[in-house]
Amino acid sequence: MKGFFKKWNKKKKNKLFLASLLSMFLFSLITIITLSSYNFFSNLTKVHLSLKEQRETPELQIALSQLLTNGINLVDSNWPSELMLSDKKLAVEYTIDQDLENHIKKILKQYKTDYASVVVLNTNNGDILAAIDYNGKDETYSKKITFYSTSPAASIFKVITAADIIEHNKEINSEATFSYSGRPTTLYKYQIENLNPKNDKPLRFRDAFAKSNNVVFARAALKYSAPSQLFQTAENFGFNKNIFELINLGSSYFPLANGTYNLAELASGLNTMTLISPLHAAKIAMTIANDGVMKSLKLVRSLKLINPNSNQNDINNSEKTTNAFLIDQHNAHAYQNSSTYLYYPFQSFTEKQVIHESTAKELKLMMQSTINKGGTGQYIGKKLKKSLLEKLEIGGKSGQMTGGIPLGKRDWFIAYAKPFTPDKSIDNIDTDHNSQTTITTNDKSDKGISIAVMLINQEKWYTRSVAITKEVIDYYFNK
Repeated sequence: MKGFFKKWNKKKKNKLFLASLLSMFLFSLITIITLSSYNFFSNLTKVHLSLKEQRETPELQIALSQLLTNGINLVDSNWPSELMLSDKKLAVEYTIDQDLENHIKKILKQYKTDYASVVVLNTNNGDILAAIDYNGKDETYSKKITFYSTSPAASIFKVITAADIIEHNKEINSEATFSYSGRPTTLYKYQIENLNPKNDKPLRFRDAFAKSNNVVFARAALKYSAPSQLFQTAENFGFNKNIFELINLGSSYFPLANGTYNLAELASGLNTMTLISPLHAAKIAMTIANDGVMKSLKLVRSLKLINPNSNQNDINNSEKTTNAFLIDQHNAHAYQNSSTYLYYPFQSFTEKQVIHESTAKELKLMMQSTINKGGTGQYIGKKLKKSLLEKLEIGGKSGQMTGGIPLGKRDWFIAYAKPFTPDKSIDNIDTDHNSQTTITTNDKSDKGISIAVMLINQEKWYTRSVAITKEVIDYYFNK
């Protein structure tokens, strides 16, 4: 008997040793992926294009990619204003709304968060209106955290999980009822394995979304999704892909689930393996606001030839500049003297339907619940002036997780805000709460803005991401 226990203990130790080796390997792999996507302490000065890609890429696109990559890695909130193309000097006009970005800088400096990132997109066309970091320790602005995928996605990944489940299961919508046990913010194995109808608490899907219930999302994924299915949905939303054509920034990372509990962790967002950039997070919010259509992001509005024989006033007025040509983002070609047509394709713009419009509609209802039904987003509903709140449809999602580079506790809030037309609203009865809710048909001429705010707190909490989101919405729609 004694010999039996010796062998048993030896086998047990061997298993533990192998398990620890596997854990170390996985941790090293994630670290390598993270660091390769974001060299936080180094200056990246080269465009990440292979020789084959460089041969196939127009000269202008390579030069512009180099310029923007350099701009991202500068410890500065400004972007390079000029581009050299062979023997030509081009003035670069960006999509950045300087007044909006300056207002955001004031807000970030006021709250003095350890690190912060704010992205604002024009939902109508994908223009990047603001993209800025703040380092509260030395009070500097930059762009690295905003553009690189080094932050755990946390519960904002629940947007992807909800999209996956509703898209692939006709019987599931925002009103579907699920159940959970224990604390909604934890995720122990007993909470997903030991289902007990007598002790479980019922909760609607959209309420679970608003309150970020990890157990509901884990159970829902185990029943209505699968590792490969969730992985594919994540990739449809841009994970593991370059989301910005002009610059190879490295991609947001989502792994294929390995086992039941790992699927539960990934689906709920309760893990540090799923990595995302604030830019990508804002793009996900924009996709939901656009009824499931993912649009290309735009940072450069136009390029204008600077005539060395002209003075500054001539440069700013293309009608007076004799040899000026304009490369415009919308038609992607150049005009010379308003008569000669030149073609310079420096970026292609695409629109892709990544989920059905009906799925996006359910997701918008869930995101609106975050604002109206008890989620973190209630702050926006309470603090915005009623006169403005009544004019807007606002949806959001929060998330919190410790990890990433730089290390700290992430506090996320992603949102969309757009005007609606009350005269086209449809009444819908909320049977559980016995109250009247309104589903509004939005004004298609203006889809408003999409926002991602991420704060990184290392020691103290100075403010919440939802508070800064509210400030951005307030300023944008009142300016």
